[in-house]
Amino acid sequence: MGPIAEAVLGCEIVLGARADLVFPAHRLDAANSKRFDPTTVRAGEDEPIRDDFAACVVYLIELGLDEARPTIDGIAGRLGLSRRTLQRRLEGAGTRYVDLQRGVL
Repeated sequence: MGPIAEAVLGCEIVLGARADLVFPAHRLDAANSKRFDPTTVRAGEDEPIRDDFAACVVYLIELGLDEARPTIDGIAGRLGLSRRTLQRRLEGAGTRYVDLQRGVL
């Protein structure tokens, strides 16, 4: 890391044993243009899709990306299903877990 990275990021980069995020205190009062505004969300927009089982699985795969690569066993567990039952339900919907996962990744 050097002057180029600091210029791109617009801040000083300090390497050391501690991992800190340090910024000037006056930034605490800065407006957040990305802040969630509930008045701009349509009803039901943030809720999982209940009528489309494959879409629900895709939603859970996307949620799981924050932690690690979502596994079929992990998704099945979140749905309260066995791995095999999840596979059968997806087959009934005309798809497979691996296809949904590839579509997300």
